[in-house]
Amino acid sequence: MVDGQNVDFIRLLKQSIGEEVNYQEARKRFESNHMNYELNNTIIDVNFHTRHIEMLQHLRMILEKGFLMIDKRFESLINGLYNTSDQQGKVIKNFAGNDLVDALRLYGIRRF
Repeated sequence: MVDGQNVDFIRLLKQSIGEEVNYQEARKRFESNHMNYELNNTIIDVNFHTRHIEMLQHLRMILEKGFLMIDKRFESLINGLYNTSDQQGKVIKNFAGNDLVDALRLYGIRRF
């Protein structure tokens, strides 16, 4: 899963593993044929704007149920989680290094 903001990077990744580079058209084609695009591709673009609530819910569930333990060596990630909150499903991040929390949110969508 990759942040959907960087279109050129996604295309480069897809090209490197032989997936269809014009992924936006491929996604539309899959959906029009009632096929699951995410099950049929390795590189998946994720729109944080439209999936932020889903990602937050998954991350919260993973942490609350104890499915994830974070070693103390990952101090930046731990601090990032402590300094992240949500207001009505919107993630509020008041710290530098918020990419680590976003990466964890991306990981949670696919894994659990």
